[in-house]
Amino acid sequence: MPVAKKPGEHVSPLSQSPQNVSVPLGHQAEFSAETTRVGTRVSWRHGDKEIRSGDRVSIKSVGKRHTLTVAAVTAEDCGSYSLHVGTTVVEFTLSGEPNENSNNDVKQGETTGNSNNDVKQDTEEARSLTGLFLTTPQDGTVTAGDDITFSAQVDGSGSIRKKPQVRWFKGKWMDLAGKTGKHLTLKETVNKDTKVFTFSLCIIAAKESFSGSYRCEVVFGDVTDSWGFNVSVIAKESQTEDIRAAFKRTRTGSEDAGELDFSALLKKRDSRASLPAEPEVDVWEILKSAKPCDYEKIALQHGITDLRGMLTRLNAMKKRAAPPKASAFLSRLPPTLQAMRGERVRLVLQVRDRNTEVTWLKKGKELRPSGRVMMEALGDKRVLVINKLSLDDDAEYSCRIGDEICSLELFVQEPPVRVVSPLDDQSVLPGQEVELECELSESGASVQWLKDGQEVCLSKCPRLSERRDGRHVALVIADAEEGDTGRYTARTTGGETACLLIVEEEHVSEAVADVAVKASDQAVFRCMVADETVGGTWIKNGEPVEPSQRVHVSHEGRVHMLVIDHMQPDDEADYSFIPDGHALYLSTMLGMIEVKVQFVPRQVPPKIHLDCRNKMLDNAIVVIAGNKLRLDVPVTGDPEPTVTWYKEGEVMASGEGRVMVRSYTGGSALTLQGAERGDGGRYAIAVDNPAGVDSADITITVLDIPDPPSAPTISDVGDDVCTATWEPPHYNGGAALLGYVVERKKLSSRRWMKLNVRPWAESSMRCERMVEGVAYQIRVCAVNPVGTSLPGEPSRTFVPLAPPGPPSHVTVEAVTDSTVTLRWRPPERGGAGGIDGYHLEYRREGEETWVSASPCPCPLPCLRVSGLSTGDRLQFRVSAVNRAGHSAHGHAGPLVVREIVERPKIWVPRYLRHTLTRRVGDSINILVPFQGKPRPKVTWSKDGEPLDPKQVSCRSGDTDTILFVRSASRGDSGLYQLRVEIDSLVDVVDLRVQVIDRPGPPVRVEVLEVSGCSVSLRWDKPRDTGNSDITGYSVDKQDTKSMEWFKAVAHVHRCSSTISGLVVGNFYNFRVFAHNDCGSSLMAGVTPQSTLIPKPGWEWRPPPFVPRDPSEAPSFTQPLSDVRAVQGFPCLLTCSVRAHPKPHIAWFRGESCVSEELGFRSLHSQGVCTLEVRRPGPALAGCYSCRATNGLGEASTSCQLTLRPLP
Repeated sequence: MPVAKKPGEHVSPLSQSPQNVSVPLGHQAEFSAETTRVGTRVSWRHGDKEIRSGDRVSIKSVGKRHTLTVAAVTAEDCGSYSLHVGTTVVEFTLSGEPNENSNNDVKQGETTGNSNNDVKQDTEEARSLTGLFLTTPQDGTVTAGDDITFSAQVDGSGSIRKKPQVRWFKGKWMDLAGKTGKHLTLKETVNKDTKVFTFSLCIIAAKESFSGSYRCEVVFGDVTDSWGFNVSVIAKESQTEDIRAAFKRTRTGSEDAGELDFSALLKKRDSRASLPAEPEVDVWEILKSAKPCDYEKIALQHGITDLRGMLTRLNAMKKRAAPPKASAFLSRLPPTLQAMRGERVRLVLQVRDRNTEVTWLKKGKELRPSGRVMMEALGDKRVLVINKLSLDDDAEYSCRIGDEICSLELFVQEPPVRVVSPLDDQSVLPGQEVELECELSESGASVQWLKDGQEVCLSKCPRLSERRDGRHVALVIADAEEGDTGRYTARTTGGETACLLIVEEEHVSEAVADVAVKASDQAVFRCMVADETVGGTWIKNGEPVEPSQRVHVSHEGRVHMLVIDHMQPDDEADYSFIPDGHALYLSTMLGMIEVKVQFVPRQVPPKIHLDCRNKMLDNAIVVIAGNKLRLDVPVTGDPEPTVTWYKEGEVMASGEGRVMVRSYTGGSALTLQGAERGDGGRYAIAVDNPAGVDSADITITVLDIPDPPSAPTISDVGDDVCTATWEPPHYNGGAALLGYVVERKKLSSRRWMKLNVRPWAESSMRCERMVEGVAYQIRVCAVNPVGTSLPGEPSRTFVPLAPPGPPSHVTVEAVTDSTVTLRWRPPERGGAGGIDGYHLEYRREGEETWVSASPCPCPLPCLRVSGLSTGDRLQFRVSAVNRAGHSAHGHAGPLVVREIVERPKIWVPRYLRHTLTRRVGDSINILVPFQGKPRPKVTWSKDGEPLDPKQVSCRSGDTDTILFVRSASRGDSGLYQLRVEIDSLVDVVDLRVQVIDRPGPPVRVEVLEVSGCSVSLRWDKPRDTGNSDITGYSVDKQDTKSMEWFKAVAHVHRCSSTISGLVVGNFYNFRVFAHNDCGSSLMAGVTPQSTLIPKPGWEWRPPPFVPRDPSEAPSFTQPLSDVRAVQGFPCLLTCSVRAHPKPHIAWFRGESCVSEELGFRSLHSQGVCTLEVRRPGPALAGCYSCRATNGLGEASTSCQLTLRPLP
């Protein structure tokens, strides 16, 4: 049973406590409690977390009864709950029982339901098992260099939001959204029918560093769920290479020929039976232990002919084969780590030797232990712990062992400050202090306050201040004014919250008080209102007070007074003051302290003296519910008559109680203590004595507050408005209703806000100034002259949503004889409900009926309308559709349904604007787009002749054409012409294709000179260049003793070369290969005969040196050029001269020298002569000349300067 925890001895505010509940999983659970007072605030909690209304949880408070409803109970909902009322806490539990019939129900639903029901049922089951996920990403293993994809499915139905938000993380905090690129892509798809979203993470060309733990986090409204999975990347298996296969020449061209075996690549390949494999010989071990002088001998023995390439490869393999130094780290730090400020980080690595001393570095500097930084050594593990991270800790951290360093980049982020408890709407009176308080996720965070979208400057307004208490931040407004009314927003780095503040006008400044006076004294009632223009009415027992000689009503300024002279017994009543046009009711009591009545006894029959001056009907008395009614009826008669009271024909017994009847000498009194509704009715008094009988009827009417109105009906919901309609209360309290008071509140808040200050006379109201996308409830209170009723039942929860804005830029993309394709831009304002699709309509010009172009909304901003009649003149309009309805229309047209002739135009790709080069045997695939309507005729030709369909294939579509050659030959080179024509409109483009091949061998290879151990060779270009430019030559040498060819010169551009390093006394042959962009020539140019390297036996005598005279007469290497310039802008005249010694330069305009004039500047440097004409005017145009003179001669050059006026 629930147990109430009472910190102190006090009376429990609960009259009924919630009980423990046990329900099957998937069913509804409901807890109820009842408080002793109406309007008591309660708080429901699950564990330590406060419960708020949501999709599956509903919290209601009606009068004294409070209920908590949990729909579709899951395992997570089970546990301990508590109800907090002030300082009283009541604990209770919710237990879930497994549902045995769930499997049978599912199977039966699968066999009898349609496909949509199956998807929904599976969705509900998956949701109950895994939260928001329908399917979760699983652990995966991938080989390095391969691709792998992980996907997750999320149910997006049943929410007003457009779609769930999914984020992918590596490790704990590394967000992968900013890492997309070459190796990582994120994709998202949605099924429009089932509202199932599929999110994919694709890893491309995986690397070993990609291994680790990953996490997928989904946020859907206020619910968050995450799922972790692991990725393992396995290294590729290394393949051993045969060193001899890379350098051995073969006669057959097989697929596994060596990398450097060019001769094998040039041979014709055919399928032959594989020869038996030779016994494996480890040439590497032989070369590794051999001396360098024996390399050539070992290469000849094992068939390696390219000695130079083998030596290069051998050196590289020695470097790779060198045994690597054992790493001092068994496990390293990850390359990056991301954490939030204030968190604790542990950097752990494993070393090979547990006795090794390590040094931790931060930004390259040694890191010392401190209060926040700790260094631990646990066996072979080394740990660096950093507590309470700050932004200064964002740096590169390294662990050093000797010369080896292991580094990690730590990224510290500022956590976003979220709003935990939002602002509440408030309604206050002028002069009161307002405190707009919200709770943040962490203390000390900066908050930006805004009013109606404008920032509030606290320093400029002394009435505004900010108060902080831990995580609670409040905006305090001292002495509130009517100008402070508006929407206030508190904005943080992680969200914002808003509320509405209404400063109501104060209508009554001083209320009336109860008055007790003696008989024949004066009674004065005084009431002060806020405005002099506010009038009012005085009420006595429900009836307006009529001024008389004794009763005076006055209104001076803001003070209303009621004065009663010569107090009489019938003046004792309940007096009230009602301001005009306001739902206020101020009541007071007037009582007599002493009333002295003297009767002169006479012997007369009994007589009832009943005088009701405050009556509405004859003998009718009105009393306010809750007030005291004392009815004194004087009775005369001799002897003293007997008095009997009746109510609705039944005798009323005298006695003590709430209703008392008391008779006294000279009269009788009826007293009602705290009048109630049931006290109203017809009363009768009868008196009798021996002299006679008398009776009188009295009608008592009890006025009370009305019953609450019915729950309002919400309609015409817009972006920030709605219409609320309700039914009047069944009981109006005995008086006509003055109107209604309408209140609203956010679903997440507990505070109700009044929407009207004065009573609203109608039974419907247009509610405005709501926040789009936020859930609201509305309730209504009825008002009569007595007061305001209790609040009625709240309306159903509704969310203000507005239709989206109209689509813009509706354009016609294509028109044919029977179809029209339109495209438009999405609305600028999609609204909180998003956009579900678009609705396209059309009509013929002159008609009123619009025809829908598609049976259901189109999801894309484009649509092709088919089945139209040629020649019709149509108008089109398109609207956006969401849950709130259709938007305004975007229009297009009118247009005629007829295909438009579009001039043909060929769009040549950039790579085809130059010569397209392909090798012999390659394929040629040319794609050229074009435009034109109707479909143009496309023609290809080569060098003015039609193409051979056996060699070249062409295919043309509506917007492009393709030319394809499967195996290109040199004959396919040439100028291709593409011709696109529509009737008489033609567009032609020329495309040049060049098919290249290997060049022929160089010719006329000869030895020019033998000098010492060097030979000078010369040759001519090959006769066949392979349809491409020659890029260079290579030269081989052959010793006639070994008859083996070796590379002497790898690359040379000229048609001559010098071969050095030859052995004296040996005969050598030389051959030359030509190279172009396709490769080297198949054949080589060879020297006609062997060349002997003779022994030196002569002395070379250089020719005598003849000194050169540098003197030279002036000559212009670059003469002046005619210049066109704009008047008023400087211009330059430039030329270059050659002379020694340095010549004298003079500039002339016509025959006058201008070198030294002010409007000109002459420069001469490094042989370049420049004349600058500053701000030339019309008079400076003409012929200019430059004259160079030195002791050996003279030269001159001239040009024409033309000036045009400024445009």
